[in-house]
Amino acid sequence: MGASKGKMTRRATCGDCGVKEGRLHIFGCDMEVCPFCGGQLLSCECSPDSGLTDEQGRAWEKLLNDKGRIPFIEYPSLCAKCGTLWPEMFIVPDAEWKHYVEPRMQDKMLCQTCYTQIKAWIDGEGLGWPPRPSARQA
Repeated sequence: MGASKGKMTRRATCGDCGVKEGRLHIFGCDMEVCPFCGGQLLSCECSPDSGLTDEQGRAWEKLLNDKGRIPFIEYPSLCAKCGTLWPEMFIVPDAEWKHYVEPRMQDKMLCQTCYTQIKAWIDGEGLGWPPRPSARQA
């Protein structure tokens, strides 16, 4: 979907390297996306280990450029349930998250209010934490 007619959107800058949206990150920026796997370039499995020689670094940069480096665009984080913009992050143990959040939504973001509500609904039906026994165990 495109922007509404006449609506001006502020042009964000990368919080790490300072480039404006639509520009390539400065090489080595923490926020750059890997054009091969879509992960964070500095920590994905495509990226070579640190300690490259200058020549190896130039070769790696050429591979990225040949593949097509991904320009910086800031996409807002939204709660997948209520749509709250930039919800505050909170920590939940993995096993608990997997218990309460359906599989297709486990890689999405939820605000804490929606997560708490989901837990209350499930717990209210007697299906809450700790994990209920599977059909094989019952």
